[in-house]
Amino acid sequence: ENGELIYNSSEGIDEPILKILQYGQESNEFFNFDTYIMAKLIRSLIDAGSYEIAHNRYEKEDYFISKTVQYIKHMVEEK
Repeated sequence: ENGELIYNSSEGIDEPILKILQYGQESNEFFNFDTYIMAKLIRSLIDAGSYEIAHNRYEKEDYFISKTVQYIKHMVEEK
C-alpha cells in the first residue's frame, strides 16, 4: 500500500526475473552476464521505482515506468 516490500525476503520474487534472463541468454537476445547479479539489480530498480510512485514522488508515472523498462532493456540486450 505505501510502497514497502510485502515479503521479508526477495527469494521468491527474484525467480521469475532469473528465468527471463536465462531464457534471454539461451535465445541469444541477451549478452552473457551473471543472471543472479542482474536479477538483483533489476529487482532493486523495480522496488525503488515502486516506492517513488507509491509515495507520489514522481508525477509522470507512465514516463517513469517506460524509462525504467527502457534502461533495463539496455542493460541486458545483446549489442
